[in-house]
Amino acid sequence: MNEDDKEEERMKLLSQKRLEETGWIGYLRGFTIFLPHLIPYKDRFTQFWLLVLLGCICVDRVTTLLIPIQLAKVIDALTAYQGTGHVPVKELALYFILNFPVQQAAQVLENFARIRISQFSKYQLNSLAFSHVMSLSMDYHTSRSTGKVITAIEQGTDLTFILDIGLGLGPRIVDLFVAAVYLTNKFDASTGAVMLMATVVNAYVTAKGNKFTAAIERRSVNNDQEENKVLYDAIGNWYTVEIHNQRKFEHQRYTGAVMKSLLSNRRYSDISDLVYSMQNLVLEVGYLVVCYMIATRVADGQSTVSSFVFITSYWSVISYPMMSLAYQLHSTASQLVRAEWLYQLLQTKPSVQDKPGARPLRITDCEIEFQNVSFAYHPERPILHDISFKVAPGQSIALVGETGSGKSSLLKLLYRFYDVTRGRITIDGQDLRDVTLSSLRDSLGAVPQDPSVFDQTIMENLLYARPGATEADVYDACRRARIHDQILSFPDGYRARIGERGVRLSGGELQRLAIARVLVRRPRIVVLDEATSAVDSATEAAVQQALQALSEGRTVFTVAHRLSTVVAADRILVVHQGAIVESGTHRELLARDGRYASLWRIQTAAAKDEGGDVL
Repeated sequence: MNEDDKEEERMKLLSQKRLEETGWIGYLRGFTIFLPHLIPYKDRFTQFWLLVLLGCICVDRVTTLLIPIQLAKVIDALTAYQGTGHVPVKELALYFILNFPVQQAAQVLENFARIRISQFSKYQLNSLAFSHVMSLSMDYHTSRSTGKVITAIEQGTDLTFILDIGLGLGPRIVDLFVAAVYLTNKFDASTGAVMLMATVVNAYVTAKGNKFTAAIERRSVNNDQEENKVLYDAIGNWYTVEIHNQRKFEHQRYTGAVMKSLLSNRRYSDISDLVYSMQNLVLEVGYLVVCYMIATRVADGQSTVSSFVFITSYWSVISYPMMSLAYQLHSTASQLVRAEWLYQLLQTKPSVQDKPGARPLRITDCEIEFQNVSFAYHPERPILHDISFKVAPGQSIALVGETGSGKSSLLKLLYRFYDVTRGRITIDGQDLRDVTLSSLRDSLGAVPQDPSVFDQTIMENLLYARPGATEADVYDACRRARIHDQILSFPDGYRARIGERGVRLSGGELQRLAIARVLVRRPRIVVLDEATSAVDSATEAAVQQALQALSEGRTVFTVAHRLSTVVAADRILVVHQGAIVESGTHRELLARDGRYASLWRIQTAAAKDEGGDVL
């Protein structure tokens, strides 16, 4: 079971546990965390439209009752004036005014208001979800499918139904209460009782149907997310698909996910239609009973024909709130299932965050020290063991060793993507856990093995490192990174778009662009994580020159597999199985004839066999 499957199972269990422990009321109360982002407490524009909406709802409630009453009056007037040649203009005019100008205007304004309130809520929720996801720590992002997270946000942010519960469900209940009271007063208690009984049975059928469809809906949501995940993976890794000639496999994988999603959606739709049919049956039976009761009263002379016309007209009006009540209960249950993902997402807290009272990092000398640092991604599998070393200001430190020895983990701890399990890391005596993450990362600049860029222009990608930089700063950085002339040779120069993941640039160009971006940033500490491993020997020379420009006057951490790239480092730390086993300069380590010397001989022999140079 992968991490996504575990997350789905965990979410189901949490939702079921909340429902069992707190009931529906407590379950719904949990979603009130969204209310501050749905209700416009400070937005005057949206507040105005909320007042308009409330006013329109009130007008709609009044006209809902007045229109059938006025229709009955028109029937009575027509009956009274029959054969006289007189037309009840006043009664007809009032019926028309209530039915069209008043009610239609209220409904149009209500729709205008709902759209604006809905857009406000959508904006607030999207902003909340995006900010929260971006605030989560590396352990979350490396253990979740990006496609599923995006789908969870897209499906969960349509939470305006919470407002509909108050602004839609409430008025429907008022309609039904008013209808029951009015029918009881106009006819008798049995008429009102039939209407209430139809409503109660309808709500019961809806509740049972919701309970049955909730699991199906949840499965449907999961399959929709899986479909998006497969689509995202295939398109995002198009190059890998093509070089392995797996287009047919990916097509089968995607169409399989689509079919699975369609089947679960179809099953949910079929069950929902059956529930909807049962709801209609309940209302039709209620309607038939009420019509028979009023027809009997007309036959006995206890009511007029207009009363029968009134009840047929009014039932069509109150059947809408009855069906609407059922629909909103069903829709709310469906939306809650989709919102569970976002709810659980917002309940997830960053594993690394600013502690209360954290202060900005203040760098004076830029002395860095790892003091007895131990670390584990999982408690049962420690990665680093009692690491201790000090880096003097402006010193260049290289970390070398076999794959999986813990080199990159040390850099992640320096960035505080994770917190140390034991020990501490300090910069100028300040524990990284005591300073703000923002100030720490403002002081660091990184050139990773596979630089990540945006599908924007070269200039926009470079300014991303420091939005306040001038174009002159960018040009200077690119000259120092040995990429300026290359950029000018492009048809659009610095305005050229580089495509997703920089696909329109060569490996060397992309690497030097990443170096230029760090130069624009002007950090005090530079991290180079296999910065030359993805380029050939000819390109490596240009990249190395750019790296020398980047390293001037800065404290530099370099992770490298190719030892030839770190021979000039002030100090080389050899990492083996999570511990530092050797430390010194290149010459000192060779003279020691230990693990570093052994690695050097292996790489030297390999380079000679390939006919290349070591240095």
